Amino acid sequence: FLLAARAQCPQPIDKAFIASEILSRCRQEKRLWKTLNIEIPISRMQEMERLLTHVNESFSVYSLATDEAKLAGVLLRSIRSDLAGSSSAVNDLEEIERANFWQRRREPIYGRDWFVTEIEKFLQDRPCGLLLVTGKAGYGKTALLAHCMDRQTPDAARFLHFFRTDRDNLRSTTRFFHRLALFIDRLLPEDYRLGRSRADAEPQETVSHLLSNYADVPERDRPAIQIVIDGLDEASKPYFESFLPFTRDSWPTGLHVILSARTAGGRDVSLIRTWHNQTSEQLLDLTSLPAAVIKSWVSTAEFTELRMLASEPSFIALLSEKTEGCALYIEHLLMVFSRAAHLGETWRKLLNDTPKGYSNLIGDQYRAVFEHKPDGATNDQLSLFQRLVELCTIARDPLDETDLRMLLGVSFIPDFKELPRWIAQSKGDTHRGSVFEFSNQLIREGLESSGLALETAKLLLLDYCLRWRENRSPYAIRHLLWHLREAKSAEVFVVAGDDDFLAAQSELFNKDATDRKSVV
Repeated sequence: FLLAARAQCPQPIDKAFIASEILSRCRQEKRLWKTLNIEIPISRMQEMERLLTHVNESFSVYSLATDEAKLAGVLLRSIRSDLAGSSSAVNDLEEIERANFWQRRREPIYGRDWFVTEIEKFLQDRPCGLLLVTGKAGYGKTALLAHCMDRQTPDAARFLHFFRTDRDNLRSTTRFFHRLALFIDRLLPEDYRLGRSRADAEPQETVSHLLSNYADVPERDRPAIQIVIDGLDEASKPYFESFLPFTRDSWPTGLHVILSARTAGGRDVSLIRTWHNQTSEQLLDLTSLPAAVIKSWVSTAEFTELRMLASEPSFIALLSEKTEGCALYIEHLLMVFSRAAHLGETWRKLLNDTPKGYSNLIGDQYRAVFEHKPDGATNDQLSLFQRLVELCTIARDPLDETDLRMLLGVSFIPDFKELPRWIAQSKGDTHRGSVFEFSNQLIREGLESSGLALETAKLLLLDYCLRWRENRSPYAIRHLLWHLREAKSAEVFVVAGDDDFLAAQSELFNKDATDRKSVV
Protein backbone atom coordinates (compact mmCIF):
# COMPACT_ATOMS: atom_id res chain seq x y z
CA PHE A 1 0.00 0.00 0.00
CA LEU A 2 3.03 2.27 -0.10
CA LEU A 3 2.14 2.54 -3.79
CA ALA A 4 -0.90 4.54 -2.71
CA ALA A 5 1.44 7.32 -1.55
CA ARG A 6 2.67 7.69 -5.14
CA ALA A 7 -0.86 8.20 -6.42
CA GLN A 8 -0.45 11.99 -6.45
CA CYS A 9 1.98 11.86 -9.38
CA PRO A 10 0.64 13.72 -12.48
CA GLN A 11 1.19 11.10 -15.20
CA PRO A 12 -2.08 9.31 -16.11
CA ILE A 13 -0.34 6.01 -16.87
CA ASP A 14 1.31 6.01 -13.42
CA LYS A 15 -2.03 6.64 -11.78
CA ALA A 16 -3.61 3.79 -13.71
CA PHE A 17 -0.73 1.45 -12.84
CA ILE A 18 -0.90 2.31 -9.15
CA ALA A 19 -4.69 1.97 -9.10
CA SER A 20 -4.35 -1.43 -10.78
CA GLU A 21 -1.84 -2.54 -8.14
CA ILE A 22 -4.10 -1.47 -5.28
CA LEU A 23 -7.08 -3.23 -6.86
CA SER A 24 -5.04 -6.43 -7.25
CA ARG A 25 -3.90 -6.35 -3.61
CA CYS A 26 -7.42 -5.72 -2.28
CA ARG A 27 -8.92 -8.52 -4.39
CA GLN A 28 -6.20 -10.92 -3.24
CA GLU A 29 -6.70 -10.01 0.40
CA LYS A 30 -10.49 -10.35 0.25
CA ARG A 31 -10.14 -13.79 -1.40
CA LEU A 32 -7.79 -14.83 1.39
CA TRP A 33 -10.23 -13.78 4.11
CA LYS A 34 -12.97 -15.71 2.33
CA THR A 35 -10.74 -18.80 2.03
CA LEU A 36 -10.03 -18.71 5.76
CA ASN A 37 -13.79 -18.30 6.40
CA ILE A 38 -13.69 -15.36 8.83
CA GLU A 39 -14.92 -11.79 8.75
CA ILE A 40 -12.65 -8.94 7.68
CA PRO A 41 -12.21 -6.56 10.65
CA ILE A 42 -14.30 -3.43 10.29
CA SER A 43 -11.24 -1.15 10.49
CA ARG A 44 -9.63 -3.08 7.63
CA MET A 45 -12.75 -2.88 5.45
CA GLN A 46 -12.90 0.87 6.02
CA GLU A 47 -9.29 1.22 4.86
CA MET A 48 -9.96 -0.89 1.76
CA GLU A 49 -13.07 1.18 1.01
CA ARG A 50 -10.98 4.37 1.15
CA LEU A 51 -8.32 2.94 -1.17
CA LEU A 52 -10.82 1.54 -3.65
CA THR A 53 -12.70 4.84 -3.75
CA HIS A 54 -9.43 6.43 -4.82
CA VAL A 55 -8.92 3.67 -7.41
CA ASN A 56 -12.35 4.26 -8.90
CA GLU A 57 -11.69 7.99 -9.15
CA SER A 58 -8.36 7.35 -10.89
CA PHE A 59 -9.92 5.02 -13.48
CA SER A 60 -12.78 7.44 -14.06
CA VAL A 61 -10.62 10.55 -14.50
CA TYR A 62 -8.30 9.00 -17.07
CA SER A 63 -10.80 6.65 -18.78
CA LEU A 64 -8.24 3.85 -18.64
CA ALA A 65 -8.42 0.11 -17.92
CA THR A 66 -12.20 -0.16 -18.30
CA ASP A 67 -12.24 -3.87 -17.35
CA GLU A 68 -10.36 -3.19 -14.16
CA ALA A 69 -12.61 -0.21 -13.47
CA LYS A 70 -15.60 -2.57 -13.53
CA LEU A 71 -13.83 -4.97 -11.18
CA ALA A 72 -12.99 -2.10 -8.81
CA GLY A 73 -16.62 -1.01 -8.82
CA VAL A 74 -17.85 -4.53 -8.03
CA LEU A 75 -15.34 -4.97 -5.21
CA LEU A 76 -16.11 -1.54 -3.74
CA ARG A 77 -19.86 -2.28 -3.70
CA SER A 78 -19.16 -5.65 -2.06
CA ILE A 79 -17.06 -4.06 0.70
CA ARG A 80 -19.65 -1.34 1.31
CA SER A 81 -22.31 -4.03 1.56
CA ASP A 82 -20.16 -5.92 4.09
CA LEU A 83 -19.68 -2.74 6.09
CA ALA A 84 -23.40 -2.01 6.09
CA GLY A 85 -24.12 -5.55 7.28
CA SER A 86 -21.62 -5.49 10.15
CA SER A 87 -23.62 -5.45 13.36
CA SER A 88 -21.25 -3.48 15.60
CA ALA A 89 -17.69 -3.06 16.75
CA VAL A 90 -18.41 -5.58 19.51
CA ASN A 91 -18.02 -8.32 16.89
CA ASP A 92 -14.76 -6.81 15.63
CA LEU A 93 -11.89 -8.61 17.29
CA GLU A 94 -9.56 -5.65 16.97
CA GLU A 95 -12.02 -3.35 18.77
CA ILE A 96 -12.45 -5.86 21.61
CA GLU A 97 -8.70 -6.29 21.85
CA ARG A 98 -8.07 -2.56 22.05
CA ALA A 99 -10.66 -2.25 24.83
CA ASN A 100 -9.09 -5.05 26.88
CA PHE A 101 -5.37 -5.02 26.19
CA TRP A 102 -4.76 -1.28 25.96
CA GLN A 103 -7.25 0.15 28.46
CA ARG A 104 -4.45 0.61 31.04
CA ARG A 105 -1.65 1.62 28.69
CA ARG A 106 -1.26 5.09 30.28
CA GLU A 107 -1.04 3.85 33.87
CA PRO A 108 2.33 4.19 35.62
CA ILE A 109 4.34 1.02 36.19
CA TYR A 110 5.66 0.73 39.76
CA GLY A 111 8.67 -1.42 40.55
CA ARG A 112 8.94 -2.77 37.02
CA ASP A 113 11.62 -0.49 35.64
CA TRP A 114 14.06 -3.36 35.22
CA PHE A 115 11.46 -5.42 33.35
CA VAL A 116 10.60 -2.47 31.07
CA THR A 117 14.31 -2.03 30.31
CA GLU A 118 14.73 -5.74 29.55
CA ILE A 119 11.79 -5.79 27.13
CA GLU A 120 13.04 -2.66 25.38
CA LYS A 121 16.57 -4.14 25.12
CA PHE A 122 15.07 -7.34 23.71
CA LEU A 123 13.26 -5.41 20.96
CA GLN A 124 15.95 -2.85 20.20
CA ASP A 125 19.30 -4.55 20.77
CA ARG A 126 18.71 -8.18 19.84
CA PRO A 127 18.32 -9.02 16.14
CA CYS A 128 15.63 -11.66 16.84
CA GLY A 129 14.32 -14.09 19.47
CA LEU A 130 11.57 -15.26 21.84
CA LEU A 131 10.80 -13.63 25.19
CA LEU A 132 8.48 -15.18 27.81
CA VAL A 133 6.82 -12.97 30.43
CA THR A 134 5.30 -14.90 33.34
CA GLY A 135 3.77 -14.16 36.73
CA LYS A 136 0.71 -14.60 38.94
CA ALA A 137 -2.67 -13.10 38.09
CA GLY A 138 -2.85 -9.42 39.01
CA TYR A 139 0.92 -8.95 39.11
CA GLY A 140 0.92 -6.60 36.12
CA LYS A 141 1.83 -8.65 33.04
CA THR A 142 -0.72 -7.02 30.73
CA ALA A 143 -0.07 -3.53 32.12
CA LEU A 144 3.67 -4.05 31.66
CA LEU A 145 3.34 -5.16 28.03
CA ALA A 146 0.86 -2.38 27.23
CA HIS A 147 3.21 0.17 28.80
CA CYS A 148 6.19 -1.09 26.80
CA MET A 149 4.26 -1.22 23.53
CA ASP A 150 3.01 2.32 24.12
CA ARG A 151 6.55 3.63 24.75
CA GLN A 152 7.95 1.97 21.65
CA THR A 153 7.73 3.47 18.19
CA PRO A 154 8.27 0.24 16.27
CA ASP A 155 10.47 0.03 13.22
CA ALA A 156 8.80 -3.33 12.64
CA ALA A 157 5.29 -4.44 11.75
CA ARG A 158 3.59 -5.35 15.04
CA PHE A 159 0.97 -8.05 15.67
CA LEU A 160 -0.88 -7.90 19.00
CA HIS A 161 -3.21 -10.56 20.40
CA PHE A 162 -4.91 -10.90 23.77
CA PHE A 163 -6.37 -14.23 24.93
CA ARG A 164 -9.16 -13.98 27.49
CA THR A 165 -11.37 -16.79 28.75
CA ASP A 166 -14.59 -14.79 29.13
CA ARG A 167 -14.73 -13.53 25.53
CA ASP A 168 -15.51 -16.02 22.79
CA ASN A 169 -13.57 -14.04 20.16
CA LEU A 170 -10.60 -13.57 22.44
CA ARG A 171 -10.13 -17.15 23.66
CA SER A 172 -10.29 -18.78 20.22
CA THR A 173 -6.95 -20.22 19.11
CA THR A 174 -8.41 -20.77 15.63
CA ARG A 175 -9.23 -17.06 15.34
CA PHE A 176 -5.74 -16.23 16.59
CA PHE A 177 -4.05 -18.35 13.90
CA HIS A 178 -6.34 -16.93 11.21
CA ARG A 179 -5.38 -13.39 12.18
CA LEU A 180 -1.68 -14.19 12.41
CA ALA A 181 -1.69 -15.95 9.02
CA LEU A 182 -3.28 -12.92 7.35
CA PHE A 183 -0.88 -10.54 9.08
CA ILE A 184 2.24 -12.43 7.97
CA ASP A 185 0.94 -13.12 4.45
CA ARG A 186 0.35 -9.40 3.80
CA LEU A 187 3.97 -8.60 4.72
CA LEU A 188 5.74 -11.22 2.64
CA PRO A 189 7.10 -10.55 -0.86
CA GLU A 190 4.86 -11.94 -3.61
CA ASP A 191 6.90 -15.09 -4.23
CA TYR A 192 6.72 -16.12 -0.56
CA ARG A 193 3.01 -15.55 0.10
CA LEU A 194 0.31 -18.14 0.75
CA GLY A 195 -0.12 -20.36 -2.31
CA ARG A 196 -3.31 -22.01 -3.46
CA SER A 197 -1.87 -25.39 -2.44
CA ARG A 198 -2.05 -24.25 1.22
CA ALA A 199 -5.63 -22.98 1.11
CA ASP A 200 -7.11 -26.03 2.86
CA ALA A 201 -4.36 -26.42 5.49
CA GLU A 202 -5.05 -26.08 9.21
CA PRO A 203 -4.59 -22.46 10.41
CA GLN A 204 -1.71 -23.37 12.74
CA GLU A 205 0.02 -25.28 9.96
CA THR A 206 -0.52 -22.30 7.66
CA VAL A 207 1.18 -19.97 10.16
CA SER A 208 4.16 -22.32 10.47
CA HIS A 209 4.40 -22.54 6.68
CA LEU A 210 4.33 -18.75 6.32
CA LEU A 211 6.99 -18.32 9.01
CA SER A 212 9.19 -20.85 7.21
CA ASN A 213 8.72 -18.79 4.05
CA TYR A 214 9.58 -15.69 6.07
CA ALA A 215 12.89 -17.27 7.12
CA ASP A 216 13.63 -18.06 3.47
CA VAL A 217 13.28 -14.42 2.38
CA PRO A 218 16.74 -12.85 1.82
CA GLU A 219 17.63 -10.78 4.86
CA ARG A 220 17.82 -7.53 2.85
CA ASP A 221 14.18 -8.03 1.71
CA ARG A 222 12.81 -9.52 4.93
CA PRO A 223 10.36 -7.26 6.82
CA ALA A 224 10.91 -6.87 10.59
CA ILE A 225 8.04 -8.36 12.61
CA GLN A 226 7.05 -8.15 16.30
CA ILE A 227 4.47 -10.69 17.55
CA VAL A 228 3.10 -9.95 21.05
CA ILE A 229 0.70 -12.49 22.61
CA ASP A 230 -0.76 -11.87 26.07
CA GLY A 231 -2.78 -14.28 28.25
CA LEU A 232 -1.58 -17.47 26.54
CA ASP A 233 -2.91 -19.57 29.44
CA GLU A 234 -6.46 -18.27 28.76
CA ALA A 235 -6.60 -19.56 25.19
CA SER A 236 -9.29 -22.12 24.35
CA LYS A 237 -6.53 -24.63 23.58
CA PRO A 238 -3.55 -23.32 25.57
CA TYR A 239 -1.52 -26.46 24.96
CA PHE A 240 -1.15 -25.90 21.23
CA GLU A 241 2.32 -26.80 20.04
CA SER A 242 4.75 -24.04 19.25
CA PHE A 243 3.83 -22.54 15.86
CA LEU A 244 7.41 -21.28 15.51
CA PRO A 245 9.25 -23.65 13.12
CA PHE A 246 12.68 -22.61 14.35
CA THR A 247 15.37 -23.86 16.67
CA ARG A 248 17.50 -21.50 18.69
CA ASP A 249 20.16 -21.57 15.96
CA SER A 250 17.83 -21.12 12.98
CA TRP A 251 15.79 -18.17 14.26
CA PRO A 252 15.45 -15.60 11.40
CA THR A 253 16.81 -12.11 11.90
CA GLY A 254 14.03 -9.52 12.21
CA LEU A 255 11.48 -11.68 14.06
CA HIS A 256 10.76 -10.88 17.74
CA VAL A 257 8.07 -12.84 19.64
CA ILE A 258 6.82 -12.00 23.16
CA LEU A 259 4.53 -14.44 24.99
CA SER A 260 2.86 -13.76 28.34
CA ALA A 261 1.08 -16.25 30.63
CA ARG A 262 0.21 -17.06 34.21
CA THR A 263 2.55 -19.37 36.10
CA ALA A 264 0.86 -19.77 39.48
CA GLY A 265 -2.42 -19.23 41.23
CA GLY A 266 -4.43 -20.17 38.15
CA ARG A 267 -4.62 -22.74 35.40
CA ASP A 268 -1.67 -25.07 34.88
CA VAL A 269 0.66 -23.49 32.38
CA SER A 270 3.36 -26.11 31.96
CA LEU A 271 3.12 -25.10 28.30
CA ILE A 272 5.25 -22.09 29.17
CA ARG A 273 8.01 -24.36 30.42
CA THR A 274 7.70 -26.38 27.20
CA TRP A 275 8.14 -23.28 25.08
CA HIS A 276 11.04 -22.18 27.25
CA ASN A 277 12.82 -25.53 26.96
CA GLN A 278 12.33 -25.66 23.18
CA THR A 279 13.23 -22.26 21.85
CA SER A 280 13.47 -19.47 24.39
CA GLU A 281 16.62 -17.62 25.22
CA GLN A 282 15.01 -15.25 27.74
CA LEU A 283 12.44 -15.57 30.52
CA LEU A 284 11.08 -12.70 32.66
CA ASP A 285 9.12 -13.75 35.76
CA LEU A 286 7.14 -10.99 37.48
CA THR A 287 7.40 -11.70 41.19
CA SER A 288 5.69 -9.97 44.12
CA LEU A 289 6.50 -6.29 44.42
CA PRO A 290 9.20 -5.91 47.12
CA ALA A 291 8.67 -3.67 50.14
CA ALA A 292 11.04 -1.01 48.79
CA VAL A 293 8.96 -0.67 45.62
CA ILE A 294 5.70 -0.53 47.60
CA LYS A 295 7.25 2.23 49.74
CA SER A 296 8.17 4.18 46.61
CA TRP A 297 4.61 3.72 45.28
CA VAL A 298 3.04 5.00 48.53
CA SER A 299 5.36 8.02 48.49
CA THR A 300 3.78 9.15 45.18
CA ALA A 301 0.22 9.19 46.56
CA GLU A 302 -1.75 12.43 46.13
CA PHE A 303 -3.15 12.21 49.68
CA THR A 304 -0.65 13.86 52.09
CA GLU A 305 -1.36 11.61 55.08
CA LEU A 306 -0.91 8.56 52.90
CA ARG A 307 2.41 9.84 51.55
CA MET A 308 3.65 10.30 55.12
CA LEU A 309 3.02 6.60 55.79
CA ALA A 310 5.72 5.72 53.26
CA SER A 311 8.25 6.36 56.05
CA GLU A 312 6.37 4.05 58.47
CA PRO A 313 8.09 0.60 58.24
CA SER A 314 5.25 -1.24 60.00
CA PHE A 315 2.70 0.14 57.51
CA ILE A 316 4.77 -0.92 54.49
CA ALA A 317 5.43 -4.37 56.00
CA LEU A 318 1.74 -5.01 56.76
CA LEU A 319 0.62 -3.68 53.37
CA SER A 320 3.12 -5.99 51.67
CA GLU A 321 1.96 -8.99 53.72
CA LYS A 322 -1.76 -8.43 53.13
CA THR A 323 -1.47 -7.81 49.39
CA GLU A 324 1.21 -10.48 48.80
CA GLY A 325 2.89 -7.93 46.56
CA CYS A 326 -0.02 -7.99 44.08
CA ALA A 327 -0.07 -4.68 42.18
CA LEU A 328 -3.84 -4.83 41.63
CA TYR A 329 -4.54 -5.29 45.35
CA ILE A 330 -2.08 -2.55 46.37
CA GLU A 331 -3.77 -0.15 43.97
CA HIS A 332 -7.17 -0.99 45.51
CA LEU A 333 -6.00 -0.44 49.10
CA LEU A 334 -4.26 2.85 48.32
CA MET A 335 -7.53 4.06 46.83
CA VAL A 336 -9.38 3.01 50.01
CA PHE A 337 -6.86 4.85 52.20
CA SER A 338 -7.07 7.96 50.02
CA ARG A 339 -10.81 8.14 50.68
CA ALA A 340 -10.37 8.01 54.46
CA ALA A 341 -10.96 11.42 56.09
CA HIS A 342 -8.19 11.07 58.67
CA LEU A 343 -5.82 8.11 58.60
CA GLY A 344 -3.79 8.69 61.73
CA GLU A 345 -3.49 5.33 63.45
CA THR A 346 -6.70 4.00 61.85
CA TRP A 347 -4.60 2.48 59.09
CA ARG A 348 -3.67 -0.33 61.49
CA LYS A 349 -7.29 -1.32 61.97
CA LEU A 350 -8.01 -0.97 58.25
CA LEU A 351 -5.12 -3.24 57.33
CA ASN A 352 -5.71 -5.72 60.16
CA ASP A 353 -9.33 -6.08 59.00
CA THR A 354 -8.20 -6.55 55.39
CA PRO A 355 -8.06 -10.19 54.21
CA LYS A 356 -4.81 -11.59 52.88
CA GLY A 357 -4.88 -12.07 49.11
CA TYR A 358 -7.08 -10.47 46.44
CA SER A 359 -9.36 -13.49 46.01
CA ASN A 360 -10.19 -13.47 49.72
CA LEU A 361 -10.94 -9.74 49.51
CA ILE A 362 -13.56 -10.34 46.79
CA GLY A 363 -15.17 -13.13 48.83
CA ASP A 364 -15.29 -10.98 51.98
CA GLN A 365 -16.74 -8.02 50.09
CA TYR A 366 -19.48 -10.18 48.61
CA ARG A 367 -20.49 -11.63 51.99
CA ALA A 368 -20.37 -8.19 53.62
CA VAL A 369 -22.92 -6.84 51.14
CA PHE A 370 -25.58 -9.18 52.56
CA GLU A 371 -24.45 -9.20 56.20
CA HIS A 372 -24.28 -5.41 56.45
CA LYS A 373 -26.74 -3.93 53.98
CA PRO A 374 -25.23 -0.73 52.47
CA ASP A 375 -27.07 2.51 53.17
CA GLY A 376 -29.59 3.26 50.46
CA ALA A 377 -29.71 -0.32 49.12
CA THR A 378 -33.08 -2.06 49.22
CA ASN A 379 -33.71 -5.78 49.66
CA ASP A 380 -34.91 -5.97 46.05
CA GLN A 381 -31.67 -4.35 44.84
CA LEU A 382 -29.59 -6.80 46.88
CA SER A 383 -31.50 -9.77 45.49
CA LEU A 384 -31.11 -8.47 41.93
CA PHE A 385 -27.40 -7.77 42.46
CA GLN A 386 -26.87 -11.29 43.82
CA ARG A 387 -28.53 -12.91 40.81
CA LEU A 388 -26.63 -10.65 38.39
CA VAL A 389 -23.28 -11.55 39.99
CA GLU A 390 -24.12 -15.27 39.90
CA LEU A 391 -25.07 -15.11 36.20
CA CYS A 392 -21.90 -13.19 35.26
CA THR A 393 -19.83 -15.74 37.21
CA ILE A 394 -21.11 -18.77 35.29
CA ALA A 395 -21.61 -17.19 31.84
CA ARG A 396 -19.19 -18.23 29.10
CA ASP A 397 -19.31 -14.79 27.47
CA PRO A 398 -20.53 -11.36 28.54
CA LEU A 399 -24.34 -11.20 28.68
CA ASP A 400 -26.18 -8.46 26.84
CA GLU A 401 -28.92 -6.30 28.29
CA THR A 402 -31.74 -8.18 26.55
CA ASP A 403 -30.49 -11.50 27.95
CA LEU A 404 -30.22 -10.13 31.49
CA ARG A 405 -33.63 -8.44 31.46
CA MET A 406 -35.26 -11.73 30.45
CA LEU A 407 -33.19 -13.80 32.91
CA LEU A 408 -33.79 -11.44 35.84
CA GLY A 409 -37.40 -10.57 34.95
CA VAL A 410 -36.85 -6.79 35.00
CA SER A 411 -37.52 -3.99 32.53
CA PHE A 412 -34.07 -2.38 33.00
CA ILE A 413 -30.73 -3.06 34.73
CA PRO A 414 -30.17 -0.61 37.61
CA ASP A 415 -26.84 1.09 38.32
CA PHE A 416 -26.25 -0.44 41.80
CA LYS A 417 -24.43 2.71 42.97
CA GLU A 418 -24.43 1.62 46.62
CA LEU A 419 -22.91 -1.83 45.87
CA PRO A 420 -19.41 -3.01 44.79
CA ARG A 421 -18.51 -1.75 41.31
CA TRP A 422 -17.68 -5.17 39.93
CA ILE A 423 -19.85 -5.22 36.83
CA ALA A 424 -18.60 -3.25 33.83
CA GLN A 425 -21.09 -2.06 31.23
CA SER A 426 -19.91 -1.48 27.67
CA LYS A 427 -21.45 -0.74 24.29
CA GLY A 428 -23.06 -3.72 22.62
CA ASP A 429 -25.29 -4.54 19.68
CA THR A 430 -27.71 -1.71 18.87
CA HIS A 431 -30.68 -4.10 19.03
CA ARG A 432 -29.77 -5.94 22.24
CA GLY A 433 -28.40 -3.16 24.42
CA SER A 434 -25.26 -2.89 26.51
CA VAL A 435 -22.93 -5.77 27.41
CA PHE A 436 -22.30 -6.69 31.08
CA GLU A 437 -19.22 -8.46 32.46
CA PHE A 438 -16.82 -8.33 35.41
CA SER A 439 -14.45 -5.39 35.25
CA ASN A 440 -11.58 -7.73 36.18
CA GLN A 441 -11.09 -11.44 35.60
CA LEU A 442 -9.79 -11.85 39.19
CA ILE A 443 -13.24 -10.87 40.49
CA ARG A 444 -14.74 -13.96 38.86
CA GLU A 445 -11.99 -16.17 40.28
CA GLY A 446 -12.42 -14.68 43.75
CA LEU A 447 -16.17 -15.33 43.68
CA GLU A 448 -15.69 -18.89 42.41
CA SER A 449 -13.23 -19.66 45.21
CA SER A 450 -15.49 -18.11 47.88
CA GLY A 451 -17.95 -21.01 47.76
CA LEU A 452 -20.66 -19.08 45.93
CA ALA A 453 -23.82 -21.18 45.47
CA LEU A 454 -24.31 -21.24 41.71
CA GLU A 455 -26.62 -24.21 41.03
CA THR A 456 -29.78 -22.10 40.73
CA ALA A 457 -28.09 -19.67 38.34
CA LYS A 458 -26.76 -22.58 36.23
CA LEU A 459 -30.24 -24.08 35.89
CA LEU A 460 -31.73 -20.67 35.07
CA LEU A 461 -29.19 -19.97 32.34
CA LEU A 462 -29.48 -23.50 30.91
CA ASP A 463 -33.27 -23.20 30.72
CA TYR A 464 -32.90 -19.81 29.01
CA CYS A 465 -30.52 -21.27 26.44
CA LEU A 466 -32.88 -24.20 25.79
CA ARG A 467 -35.55 -21.63 24.84
CA TRP A 468 -33.35 -20.26 22.05
CA ARG A 469 -36.21 -20.44 19.52
CA GLU A 470 -38.24 -18.10 21.68
CA ASN A 471 -35.57 -15.60 22.73
CA ARG A 472 -33.27 -15.81 19.66
CA SER A 473 -30.38 -14.95 21.95
CA PRO A 474 -26.94 -15.06 20.29
CA TYR A 475 -25.53 -16.20 23.64
CA ALA A 476 -28.02 -19.09 23.86
CA ILE A 477 -27.36 -20.25 20.30
CA ARG A 478 -23.61 -19.98 20.76
CA HIS A 479 -23.30 -21.72 24.14
CA LEU A 480 -26.29 -24.06 24.57
CA LEU A 481 -24.22 -27.16 23.75
CA TRP A 482 -21.54 -26.14 26.23
CA HIS A 483 -24.05 -25.66 29.06
CA LEU A 484 -25.71 -29.01 28.27
CA ARG A 485 -22.33 -30.73 28.36
CA GLU A 486 -21.47 -29.08 31.69
CA ALA A 487 -24.82 -30.27 33.10
CA LYS A 488 -24.03 -33.79 31.78
CA SER A 489 -27.38 -33.76 30.00
CA ALA A 490 -28.09 -36.37 27.33
CA GLU A 491 -30.09 -33.70 25.51
CA VAL A 492 -26.80 -32.43 24.10
CA PHE A 493 -27.03 -35.18 21.46
CA VAL A 494 -30.61 -34.22 20.57
CA VAL A 495 -29.74 -30.55 20.16
CA ALA A 496 -26.54 -31.32 18.22
CA GLY A 497 -28.67 -33.17 15.65
CA ASP A 498 -31.42 -30.53 15.43
CA ASP A 499 -31.32 -29.06 11.92
CA ASP A 500 -33.08 -25.87 13.03
CA PHE A 501 -30.49 -25.32 15.76
CA LEU A 502 -27.63 -26.01 13.35
CA ALA A 503 -29.13 -23.55 10.87
CA ALA A 504 -29.39 -20.90 13.62
CA GLN A 505 -25.75 -21.51 14.56
CA SER A 506 -24.70 -21.36 10.92
CA GLU A 507 -26.43 -18.01 10.53
CA LEU A 508 -24.80 -16.70 13.71
CA PHE A 509 -21.32 -17.99 12.90
CA ASN A 510 -21.65 -17.24 9.17
CA LYS A 511 -20.60 -20.82 8.43
CA ASP A 512 -21.89 -23.59 6.23
CA ALA A 513 -24.42 -25.75 8.08
CA THR A 514 -22.82 -29.00 6.97
CA ASP A 515 -19.41 -27.88 8.19
CA ARG A 516 -20.88 -26.76 11.53
CA LYS A 517 -22.63 -30.11 12.00
CA SER A 518 -19.38 -32.01 11.47
CA VAL A 519 -17.67 -29.78 14.05
CA VAL A 520 -20.44 -30.43 16.59
